[in-house]
Amino acid sequence: MIELLLWTQIGCAKHKLKNEVVPTPQELFDTFQQLSVKEGLEDVDLLNIHTVGTVEMALMPAPFTIDSWVIHDKGSLTTIEIPSVGTIVEGYNLKYAWALDPTSGDRLKSEAELKSAVKDFNRTFVKNYSELYEDAKVIGLDEIEDQKVWKVSAVDVVDKTPTTLFFSKETSLLAGEHRTVPQGKGSLKMKVYYDEYTWVDDMYMPMKMTIKTMGIKQLFTFNAVTINNAETPDIVVPESIKVFIPEAVEDDSTEAEDVEGVEEEAEEITETEGTEKVEESEEIEDIKIEDSVE
Repeated sequence: MIELLLWTQIGCAKHKLKNEVVPTPQELFDTFQQLSVKEGLEDVDLLNIHTVGTVEMALMPAPFTIDSWVIHDKGSLTTIEIPSVGTIVEGYNLKYAWALDPTSGDRLKSEAELKSAVKDFNRTFVKNYSELYEDAKVIGLDEIEDQKVWKVSAVDVVDKTPTTLFFSKETSLLAGEHRTVPQGKGSLKMKVYYDEYTWVDDMYMPMKMTIKTMGIKQLFTFNAVTINNAETPDIVVPESIKVFIPEAVEDDSTEAEDVEGVEEEAEEITETEGTEKVEESEEIEDIKIEDSVE
């Protein structure tokens, strides 16, 4: 779910809609899409994004750190360091999704959680923003976080959950979202607001994000964001998660059997060599005795 909070929101003010025009949903989507990259670089592919920042939260004595990778050909990996709690890791390797949590335990994600991880990963690399939603309707003007916005109701095209989008009337940038995130047999309502858009290489991204859910407010501040890095980490299923994957356990068992077989073969060779040396030594001794007798 954390990858959902980090997917790229990008834009540029030069293509903003005229304030006096009431836009259609498609116009809002298309305009925001035009804001994604610098002019002339629309065909440049996003291969990976690395985000480092802090999170402030009520009742927490100090901000905690977050480090997130989203890599096109490997998956996603997010690490959160929380003082007095420990390290939380969420990963997805294009096949499995998991969470390592010192408070609730390590677990392999399945069903709704796995589907959400896949969706969040895929949406990072979507070029056409309108592909993410269907049945979109402009409700009218509204106000959030002290700014005028166009309010759009839509349905998430993947999990069919309702979503409300807010586009700034002044800049045409995405100012916020009210989302429904599937969680097991239930769902979680989440409000996300974006602020302080800044150029990162050739993309325009919010460097601050506020998350409100279950009465808890979290403020994300991104201190460093890099795009299309030459070197990226490998995303490997942790050992503590492999026990939940039958084929992984079977592979480890087969590997152990192979190692055991090699060790047994080595022992047999050693024993054979030892026997041959003993026999050779006995033959030499016999020859010495015969020579002595003669």
